[in-house]
Amino acid sequence: MHFHFTKHALQRMKRRGILKHEVEEALERTNTQRIIHFSTERGNIEICIERTKTHIKVITVYWV
Repeated sequence: MHFHFTKHALQRMKRRGILKHEVEEALERTNTQRIIHFSTERGNIEICIERTKTHIKVITVYWV
């Protein structure tokens, strides 16, 4: 599945120090439709997404 990161998501990830590979790992491990809760080695993140048949659009990402 293809991942599309919005400009907003990339900006927030940079500001919050969340790595792209952490988000991609979370996306590969779940079939959740809207909000993904995921534990990384550095802490817990939530990822807001829109899922279609062809791709996943990452809207924002934040630490929880």
